[in-house]
Amino acid sequence: MVSKCGNRRPASELRRDFQERTNTVLRELVNKFSGRQLTAIILAAILVPGAVGAAVTFQSVAIVDPFTRKQAWVDSSRRLSVFDPIAGYRNNPLNMVEIYVSNNISRCETRFQYKVPAGKALIITAISGYEQYYNLSYAGITVYDEANCQGAVLTSHFSPVSNSSLYAPIAIDLGVGILVKPGKTVSVASTSNVGLTFLHGYLVPAAAAPAAGLAETESEPTPITADEFAAKLKRYKQ
Repeated sequence: MVSKCGNRRPASELRRDFQERTNTVLRELVNKFSGRQLTAIILAAILVPGAVGAAVTFQSVAIVDPFTRKQAWVDSSRRLSVFDPIAGYRNNPLNMVEIYVSNNISRCETRFQYKVPAGKALIITAISGYEQYYNLSYAGITVYDEANCQGAVLTSHFSPVSNSSLYAPIAIDLGVGILVKPGKTVSVASTSNVGLTFLHGYLVPAAAAPAAGLAETESEPTPITADEFAAKLKRYKQ
């Protein structure tokens, strides 16, 4: 078939012609350059594409927290960091706190108070130990955020006990935890209890703590609906 540009060449002939031209160029390069020079040219083409051809282009992509606007980052070893600071503090043994209380019937246990260090906040995550019968049908504790069992009640726990059932084990997971603000003092009041109480938690920098504490015991994160999330995201974008 004849086109306006003349006779169409078969594809096989075009491929053969291209191969011959390529071989000719390669022979000329071999004749003009030494093996070392050719190696340098090839390495330059591989390692520095912009030196012999079009520059490599890329598009920057950022991973951003929609609420804090903080970004994840890549270090010099090209590792992506998405550190969760609260989880990091909780998993560091140096931040762990355990408050021991020897319960003595019904009183404020002033010998076992714990003051949160300056610049730190305490998150209480669990309570363990046992409550022991004294003379009532129940035994328990109440935890306060000021010395001498004053201030706000952080949490409390009571167990049914009796003369025939003296001990009631305690193993309470407080979920995301109860926040005790910097400078506060944790104190415990016993009620008809001669057992042992352990409060478990960890310290975080004051700046990393939420603005308000979790008032309820055994608290869990409050679910958020898709509409609420969209509304929050919209406010941060404004």
